[in-house]
Formats: sequence, C-alpha cells, structure tokens
Amino acid sequence: MKKYEPVFISGILAGVLTFLTTFLITFYWQKDGLSEIETLLLVVLGPFLYLIILIPFTITSGRQFINSQHLNKEKTKRRYVLYIMLITSLLVYLLLDTLFYLFDDSLSQAYIAYLNQLDTDQKTAESIEDILPIGLLNIFQMTVSGMIAMFISLLCIQKKNNDR
Repeated sequence: MKKYEPVFISGILAGVLTFLTTFLITFYWQKDGLSEIETLLLVVLGPFLYLIILIPFTITSGRQFINSQHLNKEKTKRRYVLYIMLITSLLVYLLLDTLFYLFDDSLSQAYIAYLNQLDTDQKTAESIEDILPIGLLNIFQMTVSGMIAMFISLLCIQKKNNDR
C-alpha cells in the first residue's frame, strides 16, 4: 500500500483541483444569479472539468510512477494505477462537494428549482429536493467522464513487458 502513496496523492490533487475549479466557476456564475443556461451548464461543468484535469494527471503521474516501479524491478499493472487515481479523485471531489453543500445548499436548490420548472408534472425532482449536493446529482456524468479519462490515459501510457 505504501508503494502506491504517490498515486493516491495524485488522485487527491486531481480531486481537489477539480473541485476548486468547479467552485470558482460556479461562484462566478452565481455572483449575479444563475441564469437558465448557467444552471443547465452545472450538469456539464463538473464532469467536463474532471475529464480535462484527470487526463493530464493520470498520464504524467501514472507514467512517472510506472517507470519508477520498472526501474526498481517491481511489476505494477498500469490499469491498477489508473483505477486508484480515478477512484481517489472522484471520492475526494464528492467529499469536498458534500462538505461544501453542508454550508451552502443554494446551488442544489437552484438546480432542483430549474428541473421543476422544466417538468410540468413536478414529480421528477421533488423527491430529491434539499437532499443531495450537486456532485451527487451528477454522479453518473462524473463516473462516465472518469472512465473516458482512464481509457485515454491507458492508451497514452505505454506497456512494459507483461503489463496489461
């Protein structure tokens, strides 16, 4: 477990950087009130930034870690390194988003209000009103973005010997 410490640190940094970038952009949008377009873009913002930030982190850190392991004559499968970074960064992002939600849930309320405005029956979103942070509302998109980033990174990190 100790040998994977640099991978965990890279995953934590990717999660923190994704959260901070998402927070700053959302705070800027929220400054003058969220428009309908900005509220709609909240669905895309987190996963898009996660994809953009995670790919360079996994390629550079993953490649560096795997190369250092091969120099030490240790075998490390590159997919394990990428899985660890993906899961760690996603958990850190969701944890920070949930902690922020405990202090300010106005973003989630604005998002749910927008969904209710679109839904004529108003039955779709009323069950999750005031319950979930925005990151958990978009967990599917975040996971898909992370998987895309992992596959792109997997293609960019070269195989060594019997590594799969």
